[in-house]
Amino acid sequence: MIKYIYTTLTLVCVALFGQLHAQTANINSGCIPLEVQFTAPGANQYFWDFKDGTTSNLQQPLHNFITAGDYTVELYDTQGGTLVGTVLIKVYPDIIVDITTDSIAGCLPLDINFIPIITKHEDIVIQDVIWTFGDGGSSDQLEPSYTYDTPGTYDVSIKLITSVTECDKTVQFNDYITVSGVEAKFVSNKFSSCNAPDVFTFTNTTTATAGNIYEWDFGNGESYTGYQPDPVTYTEDGLYEITLSVTNQTGCVSTAKRNINIGPPIFNLDFDDVICFNEFTVLQNNTVADEFIWEFEDDPALTYSSTDEQSPIIVATRTGEYDVKLTAVSFLGCTSDTSFTLTIDVVNTEFTLGPEVTCADSFTVILQADDLNHNSYTWREFNDDGSDFTTNLPTATQTYVAPDRDSFYVNYPDTLKYTLVVESQYGCIDSLEKGLVLRKPEAFFVPDEVVGIDELTVNFSDLSYSEQPIVQRIWDWGDGTGDTFTTELEHTHTYGVGEYWVRLTIINDEGCMDESELIKITVISLDDLTSQIGS
Repeated sequence: MIKYIYTTLTLVCVALFGQLHAQTANINSGCIPLEVQFTAPGANQYFWDFKDGTTSNLQQPLHNFITAGDYTVELYDTQGGTLVGTVLIKVYPDIIVDITTDSIAGCLPLDINFIPIITKHEDIVIQDVIWTFGDGGSSDQLEPSYTYDTPGTYDVSIKLITSVTECDKTVQFNDYITVSGVEAKFVSNKFSSCNAPDVFTFTNTTTATAGNIYEWDFGNGESYTGYQPDPVTYTEDGLYEITLSVTNQTGCVSTAKRNINIGPPIFNLDFDDVICFNEFTVLQNNTVADEFIWEFEDDPALTYSSTDEQSPIIVATRTGEYDVKLTAVSFLGCTSDTSFTLTIDVVNTEFTLGPEVTCADSFTVILQADDLNHNSYTWREFNDDGSDFTTNLPTATQTYVAPDRDSFYVNYPDTLKYTLVVESQYGCIDSLEKGLVLRKPEAFFVPDEVVGIDELTVNFSDLSYSEQPIVQRIWDWGDGTGDTFTTELEHTHTYGVGEYWVRLTIINDEGCMDESELIKITVISLDDLTSQIGS
């Protein structure tokens, strides 16, 4: 016996040693061509059969699989000898990658939508995609949209990162996108003057290219076609928009615009007189002048970045109205001023939801925003798939169905969270979260004993829980009898021989009901117990 045990242990140890020192491969899967480094445990001879028609007698052969398939590579102690072990190598077809776009050439800015066309084995999962667009831009979206804003010819590449590392692939498409265009540019000797008539000189700084067409519009009814116009005389005060349009030989058009002001500065303000509460707001000022003086109402609730910059940033932390004055001064000293009132928009995010409290397993939630005039209402994570629900209506409904619970689930008070994000008619955005309380009672009791002989008197303690008063406590003693109580919590019941399943049902003053888990009471006959012990 001792010898047998020793021999068995020896065989087990040898087997374990062989497993720890078995043949290995540095890669077990990949796409063709797949180069695999095999390693055999130390021995005098080796014979590898790669199952693709080739073999090797090296201890560490490097083998290249060029045909897709599953290969169970075998290692023998010698050719025609004993099998030492196997290694499974899964070789997948090479991933084929192509791309398609809605355009490959055009004028800047050129918007292009890219879509990959990928052919792969079903076992391989694409985990990440990285695009590079040749101009320094990139994207990790599967189907990106990209804008080229500089003329040129660009290579596009796509890199696939997969669940099988050796199948990761990068493909480059050379000279794939061609962007044409020209950038129109000009300068003026001045951009304002206090009195008309006055002469302005506009200098074209666009790169001169043969075949380009240059068209000027001086804003006073005069125009010119050619690279460099003569000086232009303005005979009346006013605000004039100067436009230079350049068309290249491929038909691409670029336009440059600039305003000049003759006479006292004419205000060109581009912002609403209603701004959002406690948000940074840029007072966009496009007035043509050389100096600006802003005068804001003296209020600690109103902060601003500067009083002398062209377009300051302000923040208002108080509701109501603020008076503002702006003075514009040209470089020759002519001035204009204007005054206006800013009104602070406080977004009303309040909403009601009903029912406020419920114990029902299934019910309809009704959500109603207080303000009916917002641009949009977004309910966060509202749809079945967890996505947001956006509408221009102030009302939304949702059906709630309680999830399945096992018998050990305890009905603690719970809350359904609802978040409303609104955008006002002035573009101001704010949000509010509220909760709908799920309040189910919990029926629960504890017996002091559950097993007895011949006759058993059990003391039951009612430990039920409810946020609202419990108005009925209905006991089913399991022996065909029952009792109903209101406030009594301690009860006694006597059982004869048999098995009994006891349950407690409670109902609170909101009409919510819960049933306890069944508890088994067992009473054994002494005679039966004695006979069982004797046998």
